[in-house]
Amino acid sequence: MQKNDFQLEKYIKLRQDLHKIPEIGFKEYKTKELLYSHFKTIPGFSDHAKVTEVGETGFFIDIWGTKQSEKNTPKTLISIRCDIDALPLIDKTGMPYSSTIPGFSHACGHDGHMAISTCAMDFHLSNLTKLSSDFGVRWLYQPAEEGQNGALEMIKGGCLKDVISIYGLHNLTLFDVGTIGCIVGPIMGRIDAFEIELTGKGGHGSAPQVCKNPIIPGTNIVQAISSIPSQEMPSEERCVATVCKFQSGHTFNVIPDKAYISGTVRSLKNENGEKMISRVKEISEGISKVYGCCCDVKVTTPGIVTSNEKKETEELQEIIKKYFVLSTERLPVMGSEDFSYYGQTIPSVFVMLGGRDETHTDYIHSSNYDFNDKSLGTGVEYFIRVIEKKSNCVLMD
Repeated sequence: MQKNDFQLEKYIKLRQDLHKIPEIGFKEYKTKELLYSHFKTIPGFSDHAKVTEVGETGFFIDIWGTKQSEKNTPKTLISIRCDIDALPLIDKTGMPYSSTIPGFSHACGHDGHMAISTCAMDFHLSNLTKLSSDFGVRWLYQPAEEGQNGALEMIKGGCLKDVISIYGLHNLTLFDVGTIGCIVGPIMGRIDAFEIELTGKGGHGSAPQVCKNPIIPGTNIVQAISSIPSQEMPSEERCVATVCKFQSGHTFNVIPDKAYISGTVRSLKNENGEKMISRVKEISEGISKVYGCCCDVKVTTPGIVTSNEKKETEELQEIIKKYFVLSTERLPVMGSEDFSYYGQTIPSVFVMLGGRDETHTDYIHSSNYDFNDKSLGTGVEYFIRVIEKKSNCVLMD
């Protein structure tokens, strides 16, 4: 089988159709419906694919080879994962297939991830006679990657049962089309998110002495949090603390009762994330007390450090060097992935799929971001090469 057997035009259309219907985590109903409709068009799917649903929108698909095993070998099951949710972000791409759902966009390229996995699964199904009946692939379609820990729900739903290793990717314009970024160890950071509510006492702007203005401790908290990485963490640890929202007040002459601050902490060691988020709490509560305000801090951890298992990763680096362009530069990135939770249980490898060219330079999570369809074939072939490696079978000539 050759690369042209991937039917890329068909899957570029699927990707663009998915781009039209972005949905946020655990609400990917139209997305799931479109995928299920597409599965019906794949030859052999109804005969060889076993679908297991997880919750309302998550699911995984088990497909085993059909070639009679020559010897009594134990079953081998690997997993390939894609994420299916989108972002609460306005689509400004201006493409003919732009979002039809106001206020939502596939600005992280998960539409591309779904197209890659589904195309690779299509190719997988067309080659089952080459694969031993003892070898299977579990295709994971995971909801709610964007900060809602959909991976944990998938794990609770049994997606890792009997799986020996798991593989995933993310598109990124840090690398050119045809390049795959892959390193041993941490490849993406841990994310901790914080929300701070300050409560003071409002009043007239001409009489601040009888008020407790929450904006004053709020501004001090913003500065103090931003200083945590540079003042409290070793520089080589690559930690980040960023305030992304500060809201308070409604007009020029009224001191508000409330102020709201939210942001994120990023780290490449889980213990560093825990230390910094602990300091966010201490700083916020301490400064608020000084100014006579009350403080409520809520913290979530949507993803821990995503780390690649050494043996599996080194094997795949050799494959990448043989068929693609391997890059180990500009990694790890400080973005986060809940793919990290799969790696806590079984060996995992996560890679970065290059998507940069002259027309695709925007970074993910931008309103102008659009997955580069030119990189779809690279992603598909990468997953096929993973299957070849783990099955000891040649699927592509």
